Amino acid sequence: SLPHIELGNEEYAYVSAEEYAKIVKAFTKVIHENSPQSTVWVTLGSNLCSEADRKLIYPWAEKLAGTLADAGFTHDSHLGFTLHYVWPEYIELYSKLLTEHGFRPRLAVTEFHMAGSGDYTDLAPRYGYALGLAQFLIDMAPLQNVEILCVHDLVSQNFGIIHYNQKPYVAPDYKSSWDPSLGYQSMPSAYVYQLFGKLIGGAVVREADPNPARLVVQKGAECRAFYVNNKVNPTQLKWSRAIVGSNTINYECTMILPASASSAAASNGNGASAEALGSANQNGDPVRMDKVIIKTMTGKLGNEGLNTSLPAYAIAYFRFF
Repeated sequence: SLPHIELGNEEYAYVSAEEYAKIVKAFTKVIHENSPQSTVWVTLGSNLCSEADRKLIYPWAEKLAGTLADAGFTHDSHLGFTLHYVWPEYIELYSKLLTEHGFRPRLAVTEFHMAGSGDYTDLAPRYGYALGLAQFLIDMAPLQNVEILCVHDLVSQNFGIIHYNQKPYVAPDYKSSWDPSLGYQSMPSAYVYQLFGKLIGGAVVREADPNPARLVVQKGAECRAFYVNNKVNPTQLKWSRAIVGSNTINYECTMILPASASSAAASNGNGASAEALGSANQNGDPVRMDKVIIKTMTGKLGNEGLNTSLPAYAIAYFRFF
């Protein structure tokens, strides 16, 4: 049986809450009869950036929650709700809504980007989007009501994973940006997902003096951490023994840094030609770069832990063991 089943996608955009509630009732009944331990994830809502969203999406979510509560779904321990394009304040908003209707808030965010209502057609290929994604994951992962952060459409420029045949720097008419010679390419934020995924399964460490730019987890005997330096200057990091463990000996660090296609290809073979990607439009701005350079560091910890420096705009994964 499948442990998780997502029931639909963004129904608030095209079907009434009453009709979707009927679908939820019918499908959940069949799913639980055949796979009692499967958690069914039901569409709930999205961000409310525009006036139209506030008038449509939240009332839709209110109606759906009330209808399902009246049908007895508050007692279903294998039911959760999905959200799209949200950040922490929306988690609080929708959690409050579910609590008011008698549900224990269980939330999965299955689509996200960091641009608000901005044009992620333009933003997703950029390194700046990867920086935003790194901070977003750091902010969202510790939230108690968020059980899943995932992307349910892996071949999509919306979420910064894979770019298909598109030059990132054709403006304002992106229709002219398609170039069959490019094929599939990993965007900078794809590497953010890869590094952050190494924290999955760890228990979040609640630090006495938390740093908003990092997330620390304990995974077995290892301490693992994720850090984003969203600044134009290098930053100094101090990893004390209180964080990494009194008996920890070694550390590994993998970081990604912004690069043009040509410099990335020269350093790690991870890039298309600068000409094909239109690197001339980068104008020297690191956050407008379209590729990454991957660097690694390893070493021994000192008696006090580890003091190290991260370059400007570095996104890093640390493993202490």
